[in-house]
Amino acid sequence: MIKYCKCNKCIKNKTITNPYNIYQKAFSLEDIHIDFDYRVTALCKFGCEKFSKKPTCPPNIPEIEFFRDALGGYKKIYIIGRKYPYSDGLFSDHWRIYSTNEIHDLLLKKETEFFNEGYLYAKAFIGGSCKICSFDNCNSTKCAVPGKGRISLEGTGIQVFSLMKLLKLEYEEPPVNYFWRIGMVFF
Repeated sequence: MIKYCKCNKCIKNKTITNPYNIYQKAFSLEDIHIDFDYRVTALCKFGCEKFSKKPTCPPNIPEIEFFRDALGGYKKIYIIGRKYPYSDGLFSDHWRIYSTNEIHDLLLKKETEFFNEGYLYAKAFIGGSCKICSFDNCNSTKCAVPGKGRISLEGTGIQVFSLMKLLKLEYEEPPVNYFWRIGMVFF
């Protein structure tokens, strides 16, 4: 059994399990196409409360052209993702934060592993906004923990749904029973 939330404010030390497995797979960027789409970053600007309030979120990160050019220099990606329950009534308070942090931790470990294997420019991009610092403590101009804080795939303009379709990962949009948290390491 896995403790479901570090804060325990709502479930008071009860434990639950996530019924879905973690998805992990490496791909050559010659075999998989990454789409960049301005509509993705527009969702940050016109639909996310973190817009302009975190150093790892737009507009505090480079524009889509920067990521398209910089990430085009990589040869491989490693994708880590997982489904999480959505219809259990606990999404807004717990699964949303837990899912981001779980995938973020896995991505940082993989990034470090690739770095240690000689991929000096290995870089992880998380699913959803960075939640390493609490929202109230996050400095919107400079990351307080740059060794751990990461930019979201969505913030770069990467079209996550087209990527999931390409990978044949089933998803619901809008979510009804489950949602996905996906991140990747470029190496």
